[in-house]
Amino acid sequence: MKKFIKDVKNNNSSIMKITNVGLKFSFIIGLFFTYILFLYISNPFSHVAFDIGILGVKCCSMFFVAFFAPSIFVNQVRKI
Repeated sequence: MKKFIKDVKNNNSSIMKITNVGLKFSFIIGLFFTYILFLYISNPFSHVAFDIGILGVKCCSMFFVAFFAPSIFVNQVRKI
């Protein structure tokens, strides 16, 4: 685990910039969909809102993985 954290911290600066932008983007969109879920919990007016919120949170978690995992892969390929 310590080696993994050390490898993530030692990524190339250009790779880290793209990764940080992607992670911030997915976090902000995730907050928006979490707010939709909060509105549904406080006032359950439609199951469509719940479905949109859950689908959006799933999508944001996939964006998070889609930005994080390739950055590690590209960094390992660049080291070779």
